[in-house]
Amino acid sequence: MINLLIKKILILSLGVMVIFTSFFVFNQNNQTSYSFIETTDSINPLAPPWQPVSTNDYSSLQYNLDLIDAYEAWNVETGEETITVAILDSGIDTDHDEFVGRISSLSYNAYTEEIGIAFVEDDLGHGTNVAGIIAAQRNNSLGIDGITDNVQLMIVKVNKPGEEGYLNSLITKGIYYAVNNGADIINLSLGSATADSGIQAAVEYAHEHEVFVVAASGNDGNDITYYPAGFQTTISVGSVDENAVISDFSSYGSTIDLVAPGDMVYTTNLENGYAQVSGTSFAAPHVAGVLALLLSMGEFSYEEIWENIFRSSVDLGNVGKDIYYGYGLLNAYNSVSTDLVKITFETFEGNELSPIWVIANQPYDVLEKPSKENYSFVSWFLDSSLNNILTEGYIFIDDTTLFAKYEPIYYSVTFLVDQDTYQEITIMSGEVISNLPDVVVEGFIFYGWYYSTLYEDKYVNQPIQNNTTLYAKIDELMYILTFLDSDGNFYDEILVYPNESVIAPEGPTRSSDELFDYEFIYWDQVLENITQDLIINPVYKKTLIFSAASLSPGIDTISQNQIWIDEGISLINDAISYTVSGVVDSSKVGQYIVIYSIYFEDEKVHKIIRVVNVIEKNEIVNITLNDAITTIIVGNGYLEAGAISNLGTVEIIGSVNTNETGVYKLIYRVSYNNKVVEKSRFVYVIDADFIPLDNIEWYVEKGDQDEQD
Repeated sequence: MINLLIKKILILSLGVMVIFTSFFVFNQNNQTSYSFIETTDSINPLAPPWQPVSTNDYSSLQYNLDLIDAYEAWNVETGEETITVAILDSGIDTDHDEFVGRISSLSYNAYTEEIGIAFVEDDLGHGTNVAGIIAAQRNNSLGIDGITDNVQLMIVKVNKPGEEGYLNSLITKGIYYAVNNGADIINLSLGSATADSGIQAAVEYAHEHEVFVVAASGNDGNDITYYPAGFQTTISVGSVDENAVISDFSSYGSTIDLVAPGDMVYTTNLENGYAQVSGTSFAAPHVAGVLALLLSMGEFSYEEIWENIFRSSVDLGNVGKDIYYGYGLLNAYNSVSTDLVKITFETFEGNELSPIWVIANQPYDVLEKPSKENYSFVSWFLDSSLNNILTEGYIFIDDTTLFAKYEPIYYSVTFLVDQDTYQEITIMSGEVISNLPDVVVEGFIFYGWYYSTLYEDKYVNQPIQNNTTLYAKIDELMYILTFLDSDGNFYDEILVYPNESVIAPEGPTRSSDELFDYEFIYWDQVLENITQDLIINPVYKKTLIFSAASLSPGIDTISQNQIWIDEGISLINDAISYTVSGVVDSSKVGQYIVIYSIYFEDEKVHKIIRVVNVIEKNEIVNITLNDAITTIIVGNGYLEAGAISNLGTVEIIGSVNTNETGVYKLIYRVSYNNKVVEKSRFVYVIDADFIPLDNIEWYVEKGDQDEQD
């Protein structure tokens, strides 16, 4: 009885990846029937058949191995145990017969952060499905054949226990762990339509450390990009069926790099079983397995393998890379039997060309051509001395640098006088004509060479960039008034008869620089009664920009006799300086002007004024009463303690009659600078039998306060 289990694609919110899977499960002795999309297309082997290899129970049903020429590839390479493939997924059936002895002890549970085989037991089955395609044991008379059964599998479990979705944070952590613990390849049969920046950074980290990252393209059957497959440094893999036709569920788009079998593929499953599965999840591990074969050969660099896996594919669909098949169908035999060489280019100041990879020991025509201003490309050479030219159909054996040879471009310049050729020269592109021909016609004057017979655009040291015709301007005697711009270049020209006056053209603008704004004022020549040719330059009013010089913060209002500190001004450029004029007399109340004169190359270009105010000092008179006894028994004597002041003299007003009970007010007065300040003291004369509770009014009188006028 076939146990049919269809896993629905999980559509999860941001932060959780989707596993790309649907599959049939069966025991070792069971079989199930299935149908394929009918198509007239077929893929023929690219090499003669090789000696058949031993098969296992389901080997005859593994169309996927035939489709990628895995059997032929195994005659070249079957993998090395020094290569480690990391599978970031739901774990693995650690007791499965197909993986005995090849699960790395560095396997890691990213959720529990525990290391070891015991912590990566598969609770979903998806990881076990993926692992079988890569590395199921060959030649063991059971189950299926993996693409390479000699490599180590580093299992990185990135799901929470019992949950089908994978957290972005666990995937990110898992990628870093795999890279830092020796993984050579990382398989990611998972994805989301949302790009996660953490995973992207981890994938780029893997690429920088020359670890291949393979990812499934998605199972939505549309052009919505899934990630991490959509990142630039991953290898994005779509799915095809047994006829090499794109699977209807396989997502497509510009980020697809390769396709591989992913439709009804036999693989391993939980409980030491096997399954028939569909999804781009199972196309991706085919690429991971072939990459492991290439790395096992030990002959190729990371960069070369990256190029190899694409260039050795079988082109499907439109010629070249397309949105459905990418570069084409993965081909294991082509990969392990293809040797690439890298061609780099020395363009000698021409535009930079990216390196290319070509198949070694086969004829190849290099079509790339650099461009260099004022030069034309001649050919590529095999040596920097440019003696050994690259021939058509050259066979590249090793990595090669090609050297560009150029020749100058020359243009003809024809000088016409009254439509007749006066002279013709040849000049190199980009150069200026240093010696213009002079034309002498009796009774007339030659005014120069122009680009047209309208005589509006004059040739004045412009570089020659094409074949050019110049026309001589010959007319009655007139003087040439040549107006230049602020850089001394030609701006305008006026021809004037002798002793005439002209109206000057509007002055040229001049752009502001770091220090100054410029306003055109006038031309530097008088344009009346012209008697000679004139070179005329513009004159500008130069205004220092506001931010170039500014007052430094300071205290500009001080009290009389207070020291004033000049904080000066702030300048943004060492090219400008300043002097200071004006004196502040802090001993006298008044307003003072300080002038900062700003100079540029000994020219005074600006001034800033600071106004300093000296104000009358606000002096406060403080009166302090000396300690005294202010409550006395009638008949006793009263001793006046007096008061002191910080300014002026204290005058005491009032007296105390010690022979009569009562409250007496004494006033202490100071007159200073037309101000009068007073402070009072109350003295209490009481009977000997005074009772405080009955005579409380004695204690509510106020005293000891300041009064100022």
